[in-house]
Amino acid sequence: MPPDPIFDTMTGGETILGNSSRGCGVGTRQLCSPTDIFMTSTNHLYIVDSGNRRIQKYNLEDQSVETVIGSVKLREPISVYVVGGGTDEEIYVLDRVNRTDFVVKLWKNKNDIDGTIVIPSDSEIYYDLYLDGNSNIYLSTYYEIKKWFAPDYGYGIIIAQFHSQENSVPIYVDEDYNLYFYDCAEPEIQMWPIGGAVEPSFKRTFASLRSTETDGPIGFTLDCNNNIYFSVRVNKSHYAIFRVNQQVNGKIETVLLNPSYISAIQFDQYGNLYVSGRQEHQIRKFAVLN
Repeated sequence: MPPDPIFDTMTGGETILGNSSRGCGVGTRQLCSPTDIFMTSTNHLYIVDSGNRRIQKYNLEDQSVETVIGSVKLREPISVYVVGGGTDEEIYVLDRVNRTDFVVKLWKNKNDIDGTIVIPSDSEIYYDLYLDGNSNIYLSTYYEIKKWFAPDYGYGIIIAQFHSQENSVPIYVDEDYNLYFYDCAEPEIQMWPIGGAVEPSFKRTFASLRSTETDGPIGFTLDCNNNIYFSVRVNKSHYAIFRVNQQVNGKIETVLLNPSYISAIQFDQYGNLYVSGRQEHQIRKFAVLN
């Protein structure tokens, strides 16, 4: 992936799943209010098809689609994270079981029919789920991030606190165990270099967003050059994906303007960008051009 990738945004991207003109659908290649996506190293795109209460798996190589977790097992899935690849993929799902109760469930392999609750409800409202290289689980509320320790997840601590004005707080943990998130109260993107330790040693601001008219971010990820990508609502009718370019002293660059809700963003191993449109009920691919 080039240091400053350019994406094919002029065409509006390639719709790979869903259909905005038809709205919500229950067919294999249809979606209803997708809230999250996750790309594995084996080019499998997992989609939280929240409105249909299922997890879909899209194979980038042959464009096949399958339901890996069905509606009987989920109430209102919010976020997904997948460990491993191929037949050994472990699927973690943040599921909202009622108004104030959220649980994290784990499906260890394709033969695991029911899944197991690894983090039970503690009456907190959670927005995002992420795992680090040791399979420790991170969950964000609108005022703190909690970390549960593998392998049994019986012990958890608060590792960051803030106040995002009741907006969603997407999180990301890189290979060096640095924790990234967006603090809406400042507003700013922060990196906490926790280094796998029990407590973060310090935090560092990457980019102030005071000059933009935004509310809380929705999608959040990093590319292989450690450039930060995040999506926000920029006015009443449009959303945007911005890039914090680490190659140019943290310069904020506009990647994509979109007329509807962007709920998640991810990259494949070739540097192509995938965007989940919650209101459009579809996933689009923006090919990298350089």
